Amino acid sequence: MAMSASTGPSAVAPQASKIERKLLNFFPVPKYLEMPTVGLRVSEHAVRFIELVRTRHGLRVGRYAERPVKSEKVNPQDVQHNEELKSILRSIKKEFDLSFITATLPEEKSYLFKTEIPVVDESEIASSVEFLIEENVPISLPEAVFDYEIIQSGNAHPEHIDVSVTVVPLQIVNNYTELFQSVGLTPLSFSLESKAIARGVVREGDTNSYMIVNISTSKTSISIVDSGVVQFSSNVNFGGEAFSSAIKKHYYVDGPGAHAIKVEKGFKQGSETMELLGVLMNTISVLKDEISRLLVYWESFKNKSAEPTKKISGIILCGRDAGIIGLDEYLALSLKMKVERANVWVNAFSLDDYIPSIEANMSLSFAAPIGLALDKLHYA
Repeated sequence: MAMSASTGPSAVAPQASKIERKLLNFFPVPKYLEMPTVGLRVSEHAVRFIELVRTRHGLRVGRYAERPVKSEKVNPQDVQHNEELKSILRSIKKEFDLSFITATLPEEKSYLFKTEIPVVDESEIASSVEFLIEENVPISLPEAVFDYEIIQSGNAHPEHIDVSVTVVPLQIVNNYTELFQSVGLTPLSFSLESKAIARGVVREGDTNSYMIVNISTSKTSISIVDSGVVQFSSNVNFGGEAFSSAIKKHYYVDGPGAHAIKVEKGFKQGSETMELLGVLMNTISVLKDEISRLLVYWESFKNKSAEPTKKISGIILCGRDAGIIGLDEYLALSLKMKVERANVWVNAFSLDDYIPSIEANMSLSFAAPIGLALDKLHYA
């Protein structure tokens, strides 16, 4: 969904029906008329993009790529001046003939809050949300870009509307716009990483509450999705490199060697892996404790009407290190709840009908780009 500046109402495209989307699958828009649906994410250490293509058989994976950013961690404050990043984007544009993209904005520079507004006409919702922004975030309206989603609740009250509001500094949006335009890419819309990921890994129409844990290289983002809407998001200074560092130190291996050990041994309890489990126990405890803290916070939270939130139905893991063997089982046992690796294709196609060329563990890092591409198709 495109984000809107505070100077105007939020532009929310009408939602296409399932029947309409099925018709588009059987009668695809001619290639010369259809704009490619490409989702692109600039994370702190990599650039990833993926294209979803409509065919008569349904959605299929088109172009995709992953490129590491080696020199330094991407800084959103001056991302438009990152020369290595520009070089990577130019290379991707040239190699894959890209022009139009949808892109993520960094979670750590945004604000997300849930609030209630009076019941008003749809055309007045944006104005009502705008009125509450400065009460909830430390950004003045002229310096803000915002978006909102209406939370559809089975216990909806006639006297108010529940909304989830995202606010991003205008300067951050300008920085990323300048970055992409400087290399010849045109951003059609932006979305927060957490919203894009949720769009990719939570089945459309599922009204349960889920915690999504996205393990990146140097950070882990944790978000809570209820009724298909992200209502809470947090970042932890912990990522897959913490696993690698512990393994390299204990086994005296380099980076590729550490990655191989993670993938081949993982957290499975057994005679061959108990040593590794001991090496990583302190590291994984940091993540487990943060998840536990946020579970308690969410399930004890009450809204303005003093109603408790829904209990979390399960935890969904994504990010490259979510593919470590046994990590889901270890967390499920420790947290005493359902934990599973994300199916990043759940809203795109059935793996019984089509197996994409992208390797399964690698696809866990593409949850956000997939969600971006799906969102564009959803509103096309």
